[in-house]
Amino acid sequence: MYRNRLHLTRCIVGCTCLLPALLWAQPRCEDADTDALDLLERMSRAGAAVGHRGLATLQRGGDMRVLQIHRDTDGEAITDTLTLLTGQSAQVVRAGHPESCIHPGHTLLRLQQDAGDVCGVAAHYRLTLEPGDRVAGRATRKIIAQPRDMYRYAHVLEIDEQTAQLLKVTTLTTDGRPLEQFQYASLTLSGAGDADPDVDAQVESQPMPAAPYRHPASHPDGNVEAGPSPLVPAPVALQWRPGWLPDGFVATRDAAAGPRQTYTDGMASFSVFLETVNTAMQPGEGAVRQGSTLAYTRGLSLGGSPVLVTVIGEVPVNTARIVADSVRLR
Repeated sequence: MYRNRLHLTRCIVGCTCLLPALLWAQPRCEDADTDALDLLERMSRAGAAVGHRGLATLQRGGDMRVLQIHRDTDGEAITDTLTLLTGQSAQVVRAGHPESCIHPGHTLLRLQQDAGDVCGVAAHYRLTLEPGDRVAGRATRKIIAQPRDMYRYAHVLEIDEQTAQLLKVTTLTTDGRPLEQFQYASLTLSGAGDADPDVDAQVESQPMPAAPYRHPASHPDGNVEAGPSPLVPAPVALQWRPGWLPDGFVATRDAAAGPRQTYTDGMASFSVFLETVNTAMQPGEGAVRQGSTLAYTRGLSLGGSPVLVTVIGEVPVNTARIVADSVRLR
């Protein structure tokens, strides 16, 4: 679950190469920082353009993990390898990701480029651009993204001045408390020639249980074939959808039925899972948080059938509760 924070590993959510049309008109944002929007647009394109290898830390409260990240680009496809160097050995490999595929979240970061759109993500976040600290020995510029409502978190992004790679990101509550922080400690860009052979040899010498990630593929008829996920419950036949979403969140795929639906606003994302159960659920709810990632579950009755609704993602508990309560049959 170290996906999201690496600009290349938000593995709990799926993506497709197709973004549904936006069905609302965004308000004009006279206070939008166009320089910050331009830098976010550059960042959204940088991941597919530059291969890199680095060591990074992921801090969640008192728990800190050390990761090795390797992105290999060959001009047509991207292969990401994420290796956990502390705690239990683990490795996630995502291979064959098309460079031409534009994730819905990246598309949202580019909306300000459309004619007449001066908002982009600034419709939902107040953006401030400042000089950043040095991260992994590289100069950065800092974007502070404060939410315009209570339904999302604040983010501080530190972006490489030269390549627009995301080098550090901190997720904060609305009152400024840090929930999670990811940052590179060292970074080698493709062709830079300063890779650390000792670290690479150490990682490659350890047996790692690999977990391949299969990117959803678009079929000619527009349907999406999604790879298996250990978080997806047994398939259900109900046609359902959330009746409420925070403004700015859009679906990452058009799914009228199925056990999972995923949404993003370009900065954060969450998934809604629906599982049918055999007996009626007792009233109540449950929530578990790890860093900025929340898992919220409650029982509902849809069409006379008991179901279990789970919201997993980087949103406050009140947002997850409202989304779960709003699930209805189509």
